Amino acid sequence: MSQRGDITMAHLNTAEYHMGEHPTNPVKNTRYKTATGKTWADDVHPITNQLVVHTYAEADGRTNAIFEPYMEPMYDDDPHRGREYATAPNYRKWRFEYEADIENWFHTEVSNVVLSAWARYPSILQTSHNKPLSAEPISQNVDATYSARINGARVPVIIGEFKRNIIKTTVWQSGNVKGEGQKALSRELRG
Repeated sequence: MSQRGDITMAHLNTAEYHMGEHPTNPVKNTRYKTATGKTWADDVHPITNQLVVHTYAEADGRTNAIFEPYMEPMYDDDPHRGREYATAPNYRKWRFEYEADIENWFHTEVSNVVLSAWARYPSILQTSHNKPLSAEPISQNVDATYSARINGARVPVIIGEFKRNIIKTTVWQSGNVKGEGQKALSRELRG
């Protein structure tokens, strides 16, 4: 087996290896913005508490995310997931013009790699543009839902809503959400 440093070629085909990589395919971001202001969120209080932000942007536009210290410890089955077979996304170019473009990018460049680790132990089901899993009827759809079957019931693991260039990083990184558009976004995130 060939070696590259301490990483074997077999390791390069694992979910653990690919989840540690950043997407490398080129992206053209048009900088178009998504509007926010869903009526259901009007009744939700905005985030007003002081925020603790673990992600920050460098002056050159690079983003640094420091999340490992805040994650749950590894479970006994996590090494099994990490050893699942995975491949990097095929090379392609992306253009972010519509929310659907960003959804496709996310599902191809991020979700597909991560879901390779969740094919078993338990398996995760991804659905798009459907109602959130809830005991109560909900009239709105969400962009993405990832769920697992636990004790015979489908349980949400992650719910995702895609937006384009709406987050004002300096506002959120300051730890205090200000401005009507950012407060409306915070109501949606809370709701």
